Amino acid sequence: MKITQISLNNFRQHRNVRIELDDSHSSFTIIKARNGAGKTNLLKAITWVLTGKLAKDESKFDPISLVSISASNEASKGEVLEVSVKLDLSLGDGKYAQVERSARFIKSGTGTQNLSLSTTELTVVLLEDKAKGWQKESNAELWIEKNFPERFSHYFLFDGEHLHRFFKDTEAEFVKRAVLEIANIDQLEKIVEHLKTVSQSLVKEAGSVAGVKGEELRKLYEMFEEKILSLEKELATKCESRIELDENLAAASEKLGDIQAIKKDIANRNQLEIRAQAASDRGMDAKKELYSWAFKTGPGLMLQQELIRLNDEINKARINKVLPPPFKPEALQELLDKNECICGRGLDKQSDSCNHVLGLLEKFTDLSEIGTILNDLQGPLQGVKSKIDNSSDMLRSTQERILIAKDDESKAMEELGIIIRKLANSDDAHVSFIAKTHEDTKRDLERTILSIGGLEQQLIQTKERLSDVQRDIENEAATKERSRIALQRQKFAAQTLETAEQMYEDFSNQVRAKVAKDLDAEFQAMVWKKDFFQPVQIDSDYKVLVFNKLGVEIRNMLSAGETACLAFAFSLTLSEVAGFSYPMVVDSPLGRLDAEVKEFVSGVLAKALESDPDSEGKQILMLMTDSEYNLDVADALAHMNPKVLEIVFDQDVSESRLVNIS
Repeated sequence: MKITQISLNNFRQHRNVRIELDDSHSSFTIIKARNGAGKTNLLKAITWVLTGKLAKDESKFDPISLVSISASNEASKGEVLEVSVKLDLSLGDGKYAQVERSARFIKSGTGTQNLSLSTTELTVVLLEDKAKGWQKESNAELWIEKNFPERFSHYFLFDGEHLHRFFKDTEAEFVKRAVLEIANIDQLEKIVEHLKTVSQSLVKEAGSVAGVKGEELRKLYEMFEEKILSLEKELATKCESRIELDENLAAASEKLGDIQAIKKDIANRNQLEIRAQAASDRGMDAKKELYSWAFKTGPGLMLQQELIRLNDEINKARINKVLPPPFKPEALQELLDKNECICGRGLDKQSDSCNHVLGLLEKFTDLSEIGTILNDLQGPLQGVKSKIDNSSDMLRSTQERILIAKDDESKAMEELGIIIRKLANSDDAHVSFIAKTHEDTKRDLERTILSIGGLEQQLIQTKERLSDVQRDIENEAATKERSRIALQRQKFAAQTLETAEQMYEDFSNQVRAKVAKDLDAEFQAMVWKKDFFQPVQIDSDYKVLVFNKLGVEIRNMLSAGETACLAFAFSLTLSEVAGFSYPMVVDSPLGRLDAEVKEFVSGVLAKALESDPDSEGKQILMLMTDSEYNLDVADALAHMNPKVLEIVFDQDVSESRLVNIS
C-alpha cells in the first residue's frame, strides 16, 4: 500500500493543498517546513482520515479545531463549511482506492468560532477492475479497519519526538495487539474466548441438574463468575488509567526537564533580585551618610580659608603675647578693697597707684573677655579643622562604598536581565503548576500500580475458587444420572478449549519469535555497534527487550539514536510480518538526535527503504524541520533521490502552500 496523493480542504492552515508523493518502487518523500507551518498538522490530517483521531493519545478533541481560520473568517452566517482529507492509495496489482473523511459545519454567527458540527462522513471508493470502474465500498469503516487497523496505525503514523516512549512498559499491550492482528492470530484469540464462555455455561448446566447441592454450587459458581467479571472490568479500567497516567507522566517529565532548568533560573533570579536590592540599599545608606556629612561639614568647607586664617591669628596672638594669660580679677579687687598693694604701698583713692590698678583691672577685664572668647572658639575651630583635614579620606571612603555598591548592583542587574529574558515566556505559577502536576501524576501512578497488583492477586484467588467450585460441581454431577450427559458435553468443550488455547499459545509464540528475529535483524543492520547487542527479544508479555553482551537489559538506557533505530526497525518488521508494506509517515524523525546521529539514522532509513525489485516496495514520508534536513542529512539521502517539498506558511492569511523543491 502506498499513498500517491494527499488532498486537504479547509483542514486547519491547509486551506486547499494537493500533495503528490513519490510513486516509485522505493517511495521516499520529504516535506520540510518551519515550526508552525503545518508539518505536524499534515500528520494529524493523515491520522484523522484513517482513524477519526488526531493522534493515538488525542482521541478527544474539539471538531471545530479542524476548521481553517481563514475559511471560517470568510464564511457568512448560515453558510456550510466542509473540512475534508482524501488519500489516494495504490494497493498494488493495479488496484487503487480513495479514502476521504469529511466534516461539515454551519456558521452560526459572525465570530471565527461560531461554528456547529453538522455531519461527518467516511467514504471509500475502489478501483479493482478497470472495466467496472470505481466502486463505492458499502462499509467504509470495516474496509479501513481491515486494511489499516487503528491499533496498528500507531506504528506507522507517529511523532518522532516521542520515539523514546515507543517501547515503554505500558505499550506492551499495543505491541501484542499489533503483532497478533497482523498475523491474524487475534481471530483465534476470539475463538478461545468463545470456547471459555461455552465451557462455563456447560459447567453451570451440569450443576443445575445435579440436585439441590448442585444447584447451590451453580449459584456459587455464578457468584464467582460475576466477581471475576467485575474484577476484570475494574482491572481493565485501572490499566487504562495506568496507561493514561504513564503518558501524562511522560509528558510532564518531558516538560519537567525544561521546568527544572526554569526553576533553577527562577531561584537564581530571586537570589539576584535580593543581591541587587542589597547592593542598592548599601549604596543608598552610603549616600545618606555622605549627605549627612556634607550637611555638617559643608559650611566649614566653604569657610575653610577664613577659619584657617582665624586659627592662625589666634596662635600668632598667643605667641606674641597679645592675648593675656589667665588671671583672677578678684585679686586686684581685693587690693583696692584693702587700699594696700602686695608690696606694702598704700593704695589711697585718687592716688596714682590706685588709679593705675583700676586701669589695669578695667583693661585686663576687657582683654580677658576677648581672650576667653578666642580660647573658647579655638576648640571648635580645631574640631572643624580636623573634620576638614579628614574630609578627603571620608569623601573617598564613602564614594568608594557607593561605587562598589553601584557596581555590585549593576552586575546583579546584568545577570538578572539575562535570566529575565530567558524566563520571558515562563510564568512562575505555570512552572509551579507543571512541577506539582508531575508530582501528583507520579503519586497517582504509584497508587494505581499498587491497586492493579492488588486486583490481579484478587483475580488469581477468585479464579482458583471458581476452579474449586467447578471440581465440586463435576464431582456432584458424576453421582447424578441426569447431569452426566451435561458433564460429558462440558468435558468435551473443556478439551476443545484446551486444544484451542494450546494452538493459540503455539502460534503466538511462533509469531512472537519471528517478529523478535526480524526485529533483531533490522535493528542490528541499523546500529553501528555490531558486537555490542545480544539478539533483541520480545517476552511473553510482549515487552521488547534489548540486552548487551554482558546480558544486561538496557532498552531504557539506549541512546536517542538507538531508540529511533529500534522504533523504525519495529515498524519495518511489522510490514514484513504482515506480508505487505504500509506507508510510514513520521513527523520530526530526527528531532531529538544529535547532528552526527541525524546523519547516521537518515542513512539507515534510506537503506531500510531499499527493497527487492519484485516486491511491492516501501514508502516513507518524512516531515522535517530545516534543522533536521540539513546538508549532511541531504547528502546521506541523496542516493535515494527523494522527492523534496516545502510547506510555506503565509501569516497574512493564516494559510499554507506547497513548494516543489526537487
